[in-house]
Amino acid sequence: MKRILPVLALVLVLLFSSVSMAFADTDPYISIVNPSADSTVYSSSLLVSVKVTKVETITVSVAKESTVVTTAAGIDGNIETKTSKVYTNIAEAESFTSTNTLSYYTKKFENVSPGTYKITVNTIGGDKKAIYTTTRTVKVATKETTESAVFSTGQSGTLTFLQNLLKTIFGD
Repeated sequence: MKRILPVLALVLVLLFSSVSMAFADTDPYISIVNPSADSTVYSSSLLVSVKVTKVETITVSVAKESTVVTTAAGIDGNIETKTSKVYTNIAEAESFTSTNTLSYYTKKFENVSPGTYKITVNTIGGDKKAIYTTTRTVKVATKETTESAVFSTGQSGTLTFLQNLLKTIFGD
């Protein structure tokens, strides 16, 4: 019993120290403001905004997620299928250095195709290596547009007059 207590205490210390280290992976001074967590953006552009509340250097990258499916024959002759996620950067990672205790990095990415994207913000240490990583995923989708009955074709009379009037005022 006397030998078990020190071993148990050591296991508990190691367990709780590893849990606290797991939560230390994100920088408390960095927060991705836009887009919001696990949101869907209905646009062909993606606005990324990062709030920095300490004088730090960060790098920001945006990558599109793809799923790769591989198949291989196992030793027993069964075919095994594995899926994995691959991320491809849509632009080169940009570096940003805040000059005071409240700064914002903002960039708009144009011509973004529908899919899932991962935003990665790395806090860079003095040795030019990432010391913290903050990530966020966002979905980009195309918005379904439906033409209203006022602007549909095949109408006559008063409805056509109103349609033309509205097009003249507001454009196509």
